[in-house]
Amino acid sequence: MIDNLEQVERVLLPPGKRFSTEQTQVIGADGNIDIVAGPGSGKTTVLAAKLIMFLSKQRRGDKGICCITHTNVAVAEIKKRIEQSGLGNVEYPNFVGTIQRFFDHFFGSKAFGLLFPQKALRILDGDQYTNVYAENFLQLAPSWWKNNDYDAPDYRRREARLVISEDKKAYFVNNEHKNYGPIINEALGALLSRGIVNSEQMTELARWYISLHGNYLSTAMSERFDYLLLDEAQDTNDIQYKILMELTKGKNIHFQRFGDPYQALYTIYGSESEDAWNPFTEEQDNIAQIKEISTTARFGPGIAGLVRDVCYEKYPTFHSDISQKTFNNRFIIFESGDDLREKYQRLLRQCESENDSFLKCPKKDKIVAPMYKDLEKWFNAYKKPTHSPIIHVQPATDLFYSVLRKLAYANRRTISEEHMILQENMELAESVAKSVKCLFSKDETQTTLEGLIHPLLENDAWMTSADVSNDLIKETMHVDESNMELSNSMESEIILSTIHGVKGETHRSTLLLVDSEVYGGEKIHENFFFKDLFPFLIGERKVYDTDPHSKRIKACLKYAYVALSRPVFLAGVAIPKGSVTSTQREKMVSYGWKEVK
Repeated sequence: MIDNLEQVERVLLPPGKRFSTEQTQVIGADGNIDIVAGPGSGKTTVLAAKLIMFLSKQRRGDKGICCITHTNVAVAEIKKRIEQSGLGNVEYPNFVGTIQRFFDHFFGSKAFGLLFPQKALRILDGDQYTNVYAENFLQLAPSWWKNNDYDAPDYRRREARLVISEDKKAYFVNNEHKNYGPIINEALGALLSRGIVNSEQMTELARWYISLHGNYLSTAMSERFDYLLLDEAQDTNDIQYKILMELTKGKNIHFQRFGDPYQALYTIYGSESEDAWNPFTEEQDNIAQIKEISTTARFGPGIAGLVRDVCYEKYPTFHSDISQKTFNNRFIIFESGDDLREKYQRLLRQCESENDSFLKCPKKDKIVAPMYKDLEKWFNAYKKPTHSPIIHVQPATDLFYSVLRKLAYANRRTISEEHMILQENMELAESVAKSVKCLFSKDETQTTLEGLIHPLLENDAWMTSADVSNDLIKETMHVDESNMELSNSMESEIILSTIHGVKGETHRSTLLLVDSEVYGGEKIHENFFFKDLFPFLIGERKVYDTDPHSKRIKACLKYAYVALSRPVFLAGVAIPKGSVTSTQREKMVSYGWKEVK
């Protein structure tokens, strides 16, 4: 039984470590608060500690605690820490899950049942839904479209969205003015008529349902939950955040948001112009009080200073409490992708020879860029990753997920649903294991694989065992079984990724490719990324609010902040030779950067 914070510290922290004053204040805080937690400041541990303290004191009949985050990985991590405390499973009246599951379970599914009482609801993951939509569109498309072998238009770029009328009719609208616009709506409508929706549509269903029963639902929320904890608040979109605010407004529920507003990338990739969660505005408007956790234990003072420099607002309180030796921030001027790779690898070998901790660190070294096209420009072998690329470190595990994704698609289930079925049926799980072994060895025939796949498919599956087997063989045939590496890696050490793809990760070293000519889907005929970022790299912070490119500058700073806060030991930037002048080079060296020759 957990009776006090010291016991929580013994469960969650390394031996001899204690929560800081900032962390302790957050754990014990009541009311509506915004926890602004910098990278590596222990946010998830503090959140878990708060949950454990609440649950350990909970008695039968007490109200519960609701904790929502954005990924299943984060949910699993939080539940794991709760289990480490000896509290067991999280049960009613408590809730720990993803924000999408929260909306789906409490509101979206009820809305769907109200609109379509005779239909079974099936929620498909992003890529699964897109693939099924594309099949529908191509079936409906005119002959000239098919004759030209055109792909289905991206419904998201046409801002297609679900609309529910006052008489409870559900239909789609989009902004495509060409004559295939109605076909997009028809293809999406056909999926809806079969009970198939995606997460965005479930959120829209939830919003509609809450608009009908808002007062009742918000009262029910406050009667069930004492606290609502929102993890990674900066990743919450505008619709989700407004719903949560509406549900808790004026109610006796402590709404506490944990996150780092400087890592909010949603407004760059999405259609929204302002971040949904703005703790500084909320404090000014007396909506919530800010509490900071501004000490990082991830990296040393050098990287912490760089992260402060590229933050889109002044962040003077952010600092490191690590005193161990770290490396100077580095920059590489390169002429080609091969030149960049060679210089980076030479740098890594040098750091390994100088620092034993760096040599033994198991984390990865990555080159990151804003967009996949920025990587394609310099690295011919780079290919835009699929939804879940095969990762070279665990080939068997990654083949398993390839099989899992294909089965989920064929059986019209989400990946989570398919995984749960396998966990509950050892016979099916054994067939999957044998399928993975078959793909890994490459010794068996397709007929053998078909025999293993057949019992894994439902009677109404969209694909035959032959189709599934053929697709899996094609997807995995490029993998070298002796060293199953991701096609986006260079040799075995360096991995390429977009900045969005590394959110939440930590690396041994991170090199930010400061070269981008695409912003907002439009090509700009200059390396705006370096141009906008350079003053901040040398500590010459400028006021950019009135700059005509202020939104772009802010986006560049967000990219840099996320990327350069990933590494534990070494942070650097890579700049094309044609983008930097000798004067700029000298200014970087004068500011403390070290050039890699």
